[in-house]
Order: sequence, then C-alpha cells, then structure tokens
Amino acid sequence: MAEEDKVVVSCDCNTTLRPNWSELQLDLLELILKRLALVDIARFKLVSSSWYAAAKSYISGPVYKPLLPQTPWLMLPRQRCDVDAGRFFSLSEKKVYIFKNLFQGFSGEEERCLVGSSHGWLVMWDLNVLRVHLFNPISGDRIKLPPLGIGPMPRVCKVFLSSDPSCNKKFFVVAIYVQIVETKLAFHKHGDDGDNTTWTDLDSVPKRYDKLIFQNGLLFALSLGEDSKSILVWDFRGTYPCRSTEFQPPEKEVGQSSFALYLVESLGEFLLVEKLRNLDSGLFYYDVHKLNFTPNRVECLKVKCLQNRALVLSENESASMSLSTLDFPELEANSIYVAQECYSFGHTHPFDLYSTVAAYNLESKDAHLMVKTCSRGLQHSMHDIRESMVFPYVFS
Repeated sequence: MAEEDKVVVSCDCNTTLRPNWSELQLDLLELILKRLALVDIARFKLVSSSWYAAAKSYISGPVYKPLLPQTPWLMLPRQRCDVDAGRFFSLSEKKVYIFKNLFQGFSGEEERCLVGSSHGWLVMWDLNVLRVHLFNPISGDRIKLPPLGIGPMPRVCKVFLSSDPSCNKKFFVVAIYVQIVETKLAFHKHGDDGDNTTWTDLDSVPKRYDKLIFQNGLLFALSLGEDSKSILVWDFRGTYPCRSTEFQPPEKEVGQSSFALYLVESLGEFLLVEKLRNLDSGLFYYDVHKLNFTPNRVECLKVKCLQNRALVLSENESASMSLSTLDFPELEANSIYVAQECYSFGHTHPFDLYSTVAAYNLESKDAHLMVKTCSRGLQHSMHDIRESMVFPYVFS
C-alpha cells in the first residue's frame, strides 16, 4: 500500500465520548414523542429544558395526535397538602402520579372548581369572574372562554367538549349550569369566524340535566325528572343545534333502586349503563343496555356480556369510555371500572373524604377494590364508608 493511501486514526483511550441527549434535533424529538403514551410524555418533559419545550410545542401543534389506544388515568380529589398540585391514578400501572403547580395561576382554592375532563383537557370554573377555563396538564396550554353571562349568578356544574382543542380549533362547548333552582344547558361555539364571545341557552324549558355525551355531531343529554328519566338528542351538525328526538330508559324491575346512569360510546354503538341496588340484599350491581336507533323509536336491548371490552365510567360523560382488553391486557374483560368519592364518619375524625377505584365484573357480579386514598392520609375499614355519587374525572 502506498504511503499516501495510509490512514492513521489516533484514539485517546482515556477519553470517553458521552452523547448529549439534550442537544437532539427537534425533528428527532418529535419522532420520539409520536410513539409515547401520556405518562411517557410527562416523563419526557422532565429530561431537560429543551425536551420540555419540544414536548410543549409538539402537543400544542396542529400535527399532534394522541397515541391510541392508551390506558386512561383517573384524576383523584386533591389532598389538603396539595395546594396547586393534581393527583392522577394510572389504571395500567396502578400508581398515583402527582403533578405539581397544575392549578397555578387560577383563582384561590375557594373560588375555583374542576367541572370536567374531555379529550385530554381539564375544565375549571372560576367563581370570581363566572368564566370557564380549559387547560391541558401535559402541554400547559390554556383556553379562556367568555363569561357565561346568562342571567343572575349562574353556577356551572359540568362542561363537555365536542372535539379535541389540540387538533381542531373550532369546537362546541356545552355546559350544565344551575340558576337559582333551575338546571339548564348552554352552548358556546369556539373558533367561529363570527361572534364567538357568547353563550346561548340550548333548551327553553329547564330540566334536571345530569349527563351528556358528544358523538358524531350529536349531543345526548340525560335528564332526571322527578317522576321519570329521559334522554334528549340534539343535532350539532348544522349551522345551529336543533333537538331531534327524546326517549325514556328501560323501566326498573321490582325490588330495584336506581343510583346512577351513564352514557358510553363503544365501537360505534351507544351503551346505557345503570347502577342499581337490590332492595332485599342491599348490594349494588350494574345493568348495561345497547341503544338501537330506528326511524320511529329507540330500542334498549340488554347486554349480558361485553366480550373483550372494559368500560371506564365517569361522572363527566365526555370522559367515560370503552376499551379493548386485547389492546389493554392489564384490564379485565367484561368489566366496569368506576372511580368515586366516598365519605366516612368515625369517632376520631367526624368527616373524611376517600377516593376509590373499583372493578366490577358483569358476569360474576363481583367487585374488587383497586386503590383507596384518604384526604387525611388515613385508612379506615370499608364498612365505615357511605357512598356519594360524585366521581373523579377520567383523563386521557
């Protein structure tokens, strides 16, 4: 080999080359982010300031699409020591995560109220200015909606979104609110080219609205009347929403007492889930019906088995969901997962608030407790707990 063809490579064996991961190019970081689930994106942001900025930019950008499917989280009530922190329970990992400074920048604890979770966004009601705020705990983005401004002193109870604000800047917001003693529905069209600074009442007749669900441009609203329950349907696919139909859920059998109703979309079908109590035994159980829409009426067909599906129920119906146990083997097939707040009354502490997550099998009718936390950090026996129909929100 000629002298000029020789290549001499010198190597200092005492020098160790360590890659600087914080200096990865933005396009490489986005390729990584596209393959991460929610919990992994939260960890991703903690690596460095550049990774934090990349994650925030990616989630806020127009190309962001959540990795599907992924196991949802359940947002648990905050404990007294949390201040501005938020607590989430991962169904897949069975762990509680704490997000510090989650509520920083909002009004004080006495003036704010969490009223929903939808498409990965949390919804806050500010009592001081009568305004609804949307905020994404992963990206940190916030959307300030106009003041409700409908009559004297409205109080928002629940808020629902028609689509993900991260993917579509034009979406509907529907709120269940109470004015004096009447429960009403109001909607806001966000991102419209015209006047998008107002809320409009959806129904001229007040009803006891309790649950809502958006699907394919249709809004399903569950009304709990004094004598009967009904489900009303509005069509949002036109220039202005209009009511299309109304029907009643199936009648209860003798010896049953109804405690809660839920609406869930599953594989393109609508399911009506009812929590019942046997008056003789005192035990709670769940019934599931499929809603079959025909031109003239709505049929309620009882579902005995969910097959390879698991339902996650939430008081906020925008967050209730149906998941495949083939995609999520950590979930039990033919099961219903319910998160709720419970209160106990004891001799030592007159009032304690718990958060529980339980799984109910539709076939065996057995339930088992997955997690239980107490706002005082104490544990009590389950027989001390009295149920309250207030549920933590599902976040995904």
